[in-house]
Amino acid sequence: MTAPRARVACFILGLLILSGGAPTISADPGDEEVVNTICQTWNSTSGICDDYNFADDETASMEWVEGRYNINMANSTVMSVTLEWAIHEIRRDDIMLEDLPLGNGSDSSTDGIPADYIRNYLDYVTLSGSTVRDMLLNSVSSTVTGLIDNGFGTTSGVQTSYVNQITYEDQTLQCTDDRDQDSADEVAGLPNDAYNPPLCLRTTLAISVDPAELGLTAVGMDVERVYQGLLTMGGLVRTDMNLTALPGHAASYEFVPPSYGTIVNMSGGGDLVPATSGGYSYNYARWNVNHKDASDDEWLNQSAAVTMARRDTTTRPVELDLSNDRGIRVDIIVDASDERATTIEVRLGIHHIGMDTLNNWNWNFVDDRVSVPWVTSDGLRLAHHTGLANLSDFAEKVPIEDLNELMGEYSPVKLTLIHLYLHHLMAQGASILFINRVSLVQNPHQAIGAFRVKLQ
Repeated sequence: MTAPRARVACFILGLLILSGGAPTISADPGDEEVVNTICQTWNSTSGICDDYNFADDETASMEWVEGRYNINMANSTVMSVTLEWAIHEIRRDDIMLEDLPLGNGSDSSTDGIPADYIRNYLDYVTLSGSTVRDMLLNSVSSTVTGLIDNGFGTTSGVQTSYVNQITYEDQTLQCTDDRDQDSADEVAGLPNDAYNPPLCLRTTLAISVDPAELGLTAVGMDVERVYQGLLTMGGLVRTDMNLTALPGHAASYEFVPPSYGTIVNMSGGGDLVPATSGGYSYNYARWNVNHKDASDDEWLNQSAAVTMARRDTTTRPVELDLSNDRGIRVDIIVDASDERATTIEVRLGIHHIGMDTLNNWNWNFVDDRVSVPWVTSDGLRLAHHTGLANLSDFAEKVPIEDLNELMGEYSPVKLTLIHLYLHHLMAQGASILFINRVSLVQNPHQAIGAFRVKLQ
């Protein structure tokens, strides 16, 4: 062999040796990393499922789910809810795969089914006659309905579907239900991890809230009008709730106020999150309820509450200067034009009353979940027309003794009022008028000049 040919032969041989001895640096398809053949053999199916490894499981229970529960108040008694679950592991009996082996030291009595194995058997028909796909979908719908009923209200319109991504704690999680795109031996760059990527489902539903949860229980009440009116009057309304996480679940709850509200306070260990809608700022509430370390089947229940105020938009909550803004006006009018029959009229016009005053009068129209600094005339009208309060009952609470004492300072004759009664409500923005009219027959020789007293 000539020297040039020898050099070429040596070069080719060197390339063959290098290519044959190069190390594997990634788990690309074709570079087999998965050892088990369970998903290719159990119940005559085909597919590749990553190797089960207990160290990859982040929970001690038979489930591992990360869930986002977005609760959006449409109004005071209706909420729309979007729930998103990233399923890494699910209970065997939920999808009737109790006999599916995982190998590598797994225990079917304590280990659930990892996401890779669920995906591979989504179209498998169980003994119930339903596919694993349908059983999982129905199980999620039933479970999330129970969670919401347990903490918020009555659910309706439940719809669940498979999705390829969800948002969890402000991060986007990629998901798949494609059994051919989830293994280290199928997709370049994926680790040999049977629990990832997760399988994701999204559920939407509506909640009907009992008005009693808002402290608004009067029969026939226009709850939404009352709720908005209380907030606009400067009031605060507290809503109590129960946040639930199942064993092996990490739940992120978000409570978003209606378009006219903002959350100003909360309890239960969560956070206020600032947001903007339509150019107006508001806050919503978020809690994280982590039950991934559960070692039994008990649900984790966490009490929480939000306090709602009026959002500053084109409509703003009422602001009053209690030191300068007129609250109550009292007119005492004496008509002595007929010296034999003097008429005395007391007019009580209400623009606003502080709640401290109303409490002293022992008149309460809401329970402890509603807090208002004052009640305006518009607020009293609203309470009257919506069934929240009866202003005739309010009139009975006005301290007549104080009015009698006041008149005694100005009247040349002794007068005693018995009660006030509602005269009329007037137009929006004006004061509410209560009157008491008394006719006296006087001695014709006793003069009682007409007078009018105005008290601010």
